Amino acid sequence: MKNLIYLTIFLFAINANAKDLPAAVAKCKQLINKNFKSMLEKNRAQQRVYKIIKSNQNQTEKYNAITDYIYELESQGSKDRIKRQKEENQATPKGSLRWKFINKQGVKYIAFDKSYEEVLGFTLEYAAVKRNGKWGFITRKGNIAIDFLFEDIAKPGFVNEFACVKRNGKWGYINKLGKFVIKPIFESAQPFYSELAQVKIDGKWGFINKGGLLKVKAIFDSPSYGFYGEFASVVLNKKWGFINKQGKFIIEPQFDFAYMFSEGLAAVYAKGKWGFINKKGEYVIKPIFESAQPFYFDLAQVKINGKWGFIDKAGFFKVEPQFDFAFSFFEGLAAVCINKKWGFVNKQGDFIIEAKFEYAEQFSNELAKVKSNGKFGYINREGKFIIEPMYDVADYFSGDIVRVGKYIK
Repeated sequence: MKNLIYLTIFLFAINANAKDLPAAVAKCKQLINKNFKSMLEKNRAQQRVYKIIKSNQNQTEKYNAITDYIYELESQGSKDRIKRQKEENQATPKGSLRWKFINKQGVKYIAFDKSYEEVLGFTLEYAAVKRNGKWGFITRKGNIAIDFLFEDIAKPGFVNEFACVKRNGKWGYINKLGKFVIKPIFESAQPFYSELAQVKIDGKWGFINKGGLLKVKAIFDSPSYGFYGEFASVVLNKKWGFINKQGKFIIEPQFDFAYMFSEGLAAVYAKGKWGFINKKGEYVIKPIFESAQPFYFDLAQVKINGKWGFIDKAGFFKVEPQFDFAFSFFEGLAAVCINKKWGFVNKQGDFIIEAKFEYAEQFSNELAKVKSNGKFGYINREGKFIIEPMYDVADYFSGDIVRVGKYIK
């Protein structure tokens, strides 16, 4: 379930092919110039775009991050919204970000001193932290478990017993003792979301097993979502197809973009439209949508005529397209945006929690992150705040504790 949530966050807000990154960046800059008047605000927004472009993320991840920001900028389009954001920026200048972990009652679990420049959430009982430009790992008690030796790590940290880390300019994999189980010899690498992980060799991507052996030759243009089940979507000569764990194409590269198979179907993009194929490569839901996301819990969100709704595996709408954006269903509810406000609906499309928040994400461990008056907090399924909105940055609950942060002058 945790890997499923990681993938859901990873897939957020993609509306086209990852190769359209330059166009997305151009649109983002256009919105920045439109939304912000002062040079300070413009520079701050442009710096955010610059950091995404210069990050070690792959092209798809960068595109997702940029389209995420585009949606955020579009949501801020009204004068009242921009004015409120300016007030928030003035009220909370972007100083240093002070992190801590809290439990589901909002009680502080671990606090960090100023020496930690960045903190990630806990995975497999360890959290990655950055100090003096180097990454290490701490325990749930805040003790250092693995020293600060690494130039970078692949988020979210430890996945399936290994963490993907960068040392001396190369990527490899360590265990929870901090020992390299796969030597740092790769140009880039991704976590072990399954028994195979993606690595970059001589400019191309392939797949290794946990013994470090190359199981699928490094011939692909860029990383994808990896193996989610028996097949993986891959990019070859700028076209997406699907391979099995022996590296054999079971669906030839022919799409402009493709998600992984989820619940037997894969969302694919070709000729400007999205549809869903089966494992034979046959369309079972015709490509008629402007955007689409994978199936989770029997429903997939799709965009048509500018609005998002939810379809079943026969392609019929179970929740009519009416939303500005929508997340997948988790724990029986989906976070949706309508008229620039976020709330939660059930699988019949009924609002269980009124659309009154500035932002929201899916429920996880019975709580959902929402934004109100410029701050993040957590609500229960009745829409009541269990943790009041007081944080500038917040994650979703992946266990019994969560990472939150405040900007300190």
